[in-house]
Amino acid sequence: MTSAKRCAGIEALDRATLAALLGEVVDTLAARGGARLGDKTVLDSLHAVQQALAEAPDGVALRPIACDAAQAALDAFRDRPNRIGRARMFADKTLGLDDPGMVALLRMAQSL
Repeated sequence: MTSAKRCAGIEALDRATLAALLGEVVDTLAARGGARLGDKTVLDSLHAVQQALAEAPDGVALRPIACDAAQAALDAFRDRPNRIGRARMFADKTLGLDDPGMVALLRMAQSL
């Protein structure tokens, strides 16, 4: 909803605007959903993508940057327990497993 409201009538976003929008999405999701960075959720992947896009130089292809950031987040969180959502009840059993939301974000970035 945050993205839809901010992008009404806009046909394209530049890198800096997209990064800022993703930052706003991360903040909104955290506030509404109760997850925090480090909980091993899609929020962590979105934050990683936002940071990578914010640091990228202008004029580079953004898809590979987003995919690399999402993959790096998956790799970084794989051996951590899920701390929120349904998987939190099985925190120790989630060690070594990917969070489904983080996988979904990676697949979405790859499909762009």
